Amino acid sequence: MWRLAPPVARKRATSAAALVPTRKTARRRGHASRSCPGRTGDSALHPRNVVRSRPIVLFSLLLISALALAKEPAWAAPRRLAFGSESNWLLIDARTRDVERISLPNGVEPESLAVLPGGKSIIYTALDPTTRNTGLFRWDRNANEAPVSIGEADGFHGDVTLSQDGQWIYFTHNRGVTAGPPGQHGMKNYAQLFRVRADGSRLEQLTQAAGCHFGPILPKVGSLFYIHTSCHGMSWLKRMGSSEKSSTTLLQEMGRLLEPASAPDGQSLLLASENVDFKEIKELDVRSNKITSLFQFRRDSPTARAQYGANRQDVFFQNKGWVWLWSQGQSTQLAPLRVSSHEQE
Repeated sequence: MWRLAPPVARKRATSAAALVPTRKTARRRGHASRSCPGRTGDSALHPRNVVRSRPIVLFSLLLISALALAKEPAWAAPRRLAFGSESNWLLIDARTRDVERISLPNGVEPESLAVLPGGKSIIYTALDPTTRNTGLFRWDRNANEAPVSIGEADGFHGDVTLSQDGQWIYFTHNRGVTAGPPGQHGMKNYAQLFRVRADGSRLEQLTQAAGCHFGPILPKVGSLFYIHTSCHGMSWLKRMGSSEKSSTTLLQEMGRLLEPASAPDGQSLLLASENVDFKEIKELDVRSNKITSLFQFRRDSPTARAQYGANRQDVFFQNKGWVWLWSQGQSTQLAPLRVSSHEQE
């Protein structure tokens, strides 16, 4: 139930109302008040009234920020980006840039890695001593248990990524003793796209055409992008429909397209290409198919793992043993991939 304010409070409210004069008040004051808003008697400029207006201004700013995030909920959602090589891996919060280092089981050196929702379990690909090839594993970080194989019994597994809800793990895979990474396999033993549940059930093959398929990314539910290569120099970036046969080609390039990564809203993709000395990071507008070169750098590692940060202008990547942030035309070091035993203590 609403109650009237006591007389003193009502008088103060009348004074504060001078901040936003009504039409009736403005007519009573006349045109002179409009031409001389800074005159001595203007109560709107009294320090007490200005201080009272600050909560209103602060609330307005917070409301504007909330509305901006509401327009792009995909960008506002929490995201942790994985970077690393060998046994040195870390996660970076896309918004706060906080760093969390991952303590892996002894001897585990992932080639690709993703964290399931909640952060308790990690999916990764790494050397499987029993098959002498790269296997697919799930490791529960808080349990005192060994990693569990969730891929096939043999062959190469790589480029692990998750569906948005974390229910499916997508990866590239080829079978047999001649299996290997795209472009490094036996005759016609092409890498294909697969998916599997986190518990290792419901393994499904998604592609089967000639040529290698790799780099799956899923920016939205029901949307799957991947790279298809002839293994002889030509690469295509494709978007799969209901099946591989209904895939559409977004980009064709002579040479290797590598490491696709999607913006949270799915409207743009990051891609890498490389020559002997340099790696170049490009951005593709999915709606217009326009591709733009963002930056290039002299590389010293095979992977850059470029990923979007809190907005489309921020791009994280790794090189020379560090995670970097590229923003507004400049690159800044953020965190080393490797820390000494003294720093860990």
